[in-house]
This record gives sequence, structure tokens and C-alpha cells, in this order.
Amino acid sequence: MMSAELFALAEVGFGMTGPIWFLADHWIQRAWLKRHQLPKILEVPTGELPRISILLCVRNEAKIIEGKLADLARQNYPRELLEVLLIDTGSTDGTVQLAEEWAARALEFGPLVRFLSTTGVEGKSAAVNLGISEAEGDIEIILMTDADARLAPGALRRVASWMVNPEVGAVCGRQIPLPTVAQNQTGAGEVELESYRGYYNMAREAESRYQSTPIFEGSLAAYRRSAIQNIVATSNADDSQLAVQVTRNGLRAIHDPDLHFLEAVPLPGRGLHRQRLRRAQGVVRHLWRNSALWFSGSRNGQIHRMNAHAHILLPWTILGWAAATVGFQLSYWLNGSPEPVLLLLWWANFPLLAAVLLGGRKIRSFLHGMYCLGLAQVMTLFGISLHRWEPEESSRQRIADFDADYEWPLN
Repeated sequence: MMSAELFALAEVGFGMTGPIWFLADHWIQRAWLKRHQLPKILEVPTGELPRISILLCVRNEAKIIEGKLADLARQNYPRELLEVLLIDTGSTDGTVQLAEEWAARALEFGPLVRFLSTTGVEGKSAAVNLGISEAEGDIEIILMTDADARLAPGALRRVASWMVNPEVGAVCGRQIPLPTVAQNQTGAGEVELESYRGYYNMAREAESRYQSTPIFEGSLAAYRRSAIQNIVATSNADDSQLAVQVTRNGLRAIHDPDLHFLEAVPLPGRGLHRQRLRRAQGVVRHLWRNSALWFSGSRNGQIHRMNAHAHILLPWTILGWAAATVGFQLSYWLNGSPEPVLLLLWWANFPLLAAVLLGGRKIRSFLHGMYCLGLAQVMTLFGISLHRWEPEESSRQRIADFDADYEWPLN
């Protein structure tokens, strides 16, 4: 029975390591929020606003491409300071034709749009590389946005206010989930925001206050062109790849909680799972690619170590604990054991099992995120890549519905 006791003790010890470490990191991030401030955002007179090149990478976005171009046209930024590079990555649904027709009708904004394309279905990172190289030579700010993102009024001016601070080399925005009747019925939008996005936004802001965040939100992200170069075209997390380039050049990469964009969160099901899995693989690859920073004594090194734990190590401790707990409970139920230590451990593990089986959406959403991070690592080891993306149809339809009756939901 001694072996069973040792196994049980090891199982509990292994399982507790990850959550305790995670909670310690969470406490540190909370302390950063209290003790540190974001860099100063500067007011920029209209006559001193910088030029911006907007990269819009698309694939099969016919349903929403006109709404996206109209969204950009609503920004109150001087037209002579903008260019829009629409970069197609192998669309087959007429996306480019619809965009060209829209540009021809939009006499004021249409001439700002240039059309580019990659040589095939190469993924967003290859399109980003093309856009950076094709931006007009005197433009210093490269702004990336997605076809399904709708920018808050004044977003471009806020980006410019950040980028004129010489300390800042990159800034990204905060997602506001699009409220829908379907989400209100299922609670999907609330769960996504409070479980995954709630933690995500807190961690990114804390890292930004302390130094820089290595994980960016590419639906609205801007970079200082002189601080970036080509990224790995066969990988995803293009936004985060560029953010770390900025920090390696001695500048800050900032998550601004007041720079908003709106997106439709996929409803629970295959679409949400695939989106999370693709993003998880991008983050995992990104952190492994910069693993040398895990051993750095700098502030950025500390931030990278914490992210490596949360995204690479924590999933295995959580999933391993859950698997060992279920196996231990089954063994106890089938074989029984009067040993006091095993009975005590059974009751110690029972709340975890009950939480997994009976817990609310937040717990299941968290565990699903851990599963996606673990699976993403396995897929990467076997050479399975998700860097070529496909639009999620249900969320695109909700964005199209929003465009048809546009009204920004926040003051």
C-alpha cells in the first residue's frame, strides 16, 4: 500500500505546483497594476500627426469587407496622412472585387486603398511581411487591423498619441465583444470576456505597466517601422512576433485598455474551439521561439518566464492533475482502500473532480483553454500548423449585421 500512498501524494503535489505558481504570478501582476503606470500618452495637434500605413490582410471576407473599409473611412484622421494596403491571401469568394468596387465609389477614401496579394494561401504572417515592405518609404507607423474588427471612433488618433512618445515602439488595443441576442441567451460573450479575456486583459495591462507585453492583439496593433523587420512567415502570432522585435530594440510594447475595437466572439462549438486552438499554437510557438528570454534577468525576461509558465507548463500540470485525479478516484471506487491517508487524499481531490464535472462555464472555459494550449504543443511537435486561417462564418455574419445598422455601442 506504500506505493499507492506515494503515488497519491505525488499526484497531489504535482497537481498543486501549477495552480500555486499561477496564483503567485497572478498576485505579482496585481501588484504591478498598483505600483506602476503606463508610459505617458501625448496630445498631438492635427498639424503634427504622423503618417500611418494600415495593413488589412484578408482571406474570403466578402461578407464584411465593405463594412471594414467603411469602418476605416469613419476615422477622423487626415486623409493625406493615411494609406491602406489591402493584402489578399488567396480569396476565392470575390473579396477583392467587392473591395475594388467599394473603393471606386468612395471618392474621398477610395484612392487611399492599394491592392496587393501574396503568391498563394500563405497565411497572415506572409501578408504582413509583404505589407511592411510595400508601405510608402517615409511612413514610420505600421498599423494592422483585421477585417472583422470595428475600431472605436478616434482610434487612429489615440494610436498616434502613443507613437509620438519616443519610449513607445508598439501599442495594441482591447477587444470589446459584440453583444448579440444569441450571446445573451447562451452567456457565451460574458463567459469569454470574464474567463479568458478578463484574465488576458489584466495580464497584458500589468505587463505593459511593468515594462512591455510580449503577447499582442493584432486586430488593432501599431508598430514603429524602424523597430521591426520580417517575421516568420510560416507561423502565426504575427502581432506578438513584431511586439517582441520592438522590445529587443529597447522600446516599450504597450496594451492600452482604453484603445477599443469591437469583434464578434465565436459562440461555443467548433468555431470557438478552432479559434482558440489556432491562437494557442501561435502563442506557444512565439514563446518557444523567444525561449532565450526565459533566462534573462531583465524585466522582459521575468515577463516571458511568467508567460511560459502560464501557456506552456500550466496546461500540463492542470491536465495531468485532472487525469490523475480521475484515475485515482476510479481506482478507489473499484478497489476501495481503508488507508487513512488515501481516504484523506480522496476527500482533498473530490472538490476538484466536482468542479470539473459540475462547475460553471468559467471553469469549463478555463479548462478548455488549458486543453487547447496542451493540444497546440502536441500539434507543433508533430509539424501540424494552423497559420493559414479561415474566417469563422457565424461571427462574420454577426459583424455584417452590425455593419448594416452601425452604431458604436460605447460612449
